[in-house]
Amino acid sequence: MVDFGILLVGLAAVIMGIYHVVRRRYVAIDEIGSVIGTYRGAAVVCQGLSEAFAGAGILTLGLVRVLGQTVAAADWLARRPWPILLCGSLAALFFGGFMMLGSREQRQSRMWFMMSIPGRLLGLLLIVLALGGLALGLLDLVAPTQFDRGVGTVRALLPR
Repeated sequence: MVDFGILLVGLAAVIMGIYHVVRRRYVAIDEIGSVIGTYRGAAVVCQGLSEAFAGAGILTLGLVRVLGQTVAAADWLARRPWPILLCGSLAALFFGGFMMLGSREQRQSRMWFMMSIPGRLLGLLLIVLALGGLALGLLDLVAPTQFDRGVGTVRALLPR
């Protein structure tokens, strides 16, 4: 039953991501109902794509668990991690873009813009890390022997 729940959470995230990409409008509300930020356009597309890629990863995990292939999938992913690297990196890349673009409120006044600088810098860091993960995932997908050689080199450099 838990496996089916994981599958549904992933499906819901994918649907929510597609909804945000199509609608291109998102209003963040806190726990008491106050509007925190209003997002439109490219920021919402980035948020929606981030949700869709994260949801696709969760959906795939749920599907693997429902089909009872957890051990076989774990063994394969330990050898070839490109699906995790690509899906996770794309989700992080688009979420970093969402953080960098910011809300309408953050662009309306100098004070809000100044307060949003740490979040925007975190978004930039997330984008840089995501691009690194994307490069590793693509390397594993396109040239697995070079990826394995690189992983072996890194393992040799690590202290034991």
